[in-house]
Amino acid sequence: MIEENDDPITKAAYAHRKVMIKKYLEGKQLKVKVLKGRNATREKVLAELAREPRVVYLTGSGHGDADAFKGYGEKYVLRRGSYRDAVSRDRTAHFLSCYTALQLGPDFVGRKGKGYFGYKDVFGWYPSNAQIAIRCDAEIDLALADEERFEDALERARLKFDEAIRVEQQVNGNSASAGQLIALRDRLCGPSRNSRQYGDPAKRL
Repeated sequence: MIEENDDPITKAAYAHRKVMIKKYLEGKQLKVKVLKGRNATREKVLAELAREPRVVYLTGSGHGDADAFKGYGEKYVLRRGSYRDAVSRDRTAHFLSCYTALQLGPDFVGRKGKGYFGYKDVFGWYPSNAQIAIRCDAEIDLALADEERFEDALERARLKFDEAIRVEQQVNGNSASAGQLIALRDRLCGPSRNSRQYGDPAKRL
């Protein structure tokens, strides 16, 4: 887990993710290494991957550009073309951040990566629905830990968004929140029959 966690937005994301994701993965008897705050740097991530070749999955939250996922101080951790194939080979990545599905995702898969999940536009939330948005995104991590196929993990997250949208619209009467969740759902990218640039939809971790 690569967690920027050094400003109000990223602190909020990690506060939810450590409950929703870390505990779930550990409950599946998976070994989880967390690099957060000052440890969420390119140097420490690459060193950890080199030290532990058995790592098969990278998940994280932070800021992003089309070509880069960022860590501490908004400095890039992974940027298109800036890492060796050994970093991505046979690994899957899922980053809760803005834009990275545009360029970084296809680059990661093109460099022998197995799969990539991310967003092609802004990932944002209102203070009132932060936990909802992050919970929907976390469904990817949970589904992959459940050994589901990539395309099924993507669909599971989209269905989670659909349910949250229904509740916000029909139960809470919060059309603004529902509209934002619709946008996030539609910006989510991952391996599917229509998006093989993000990996083989039939693969699992």
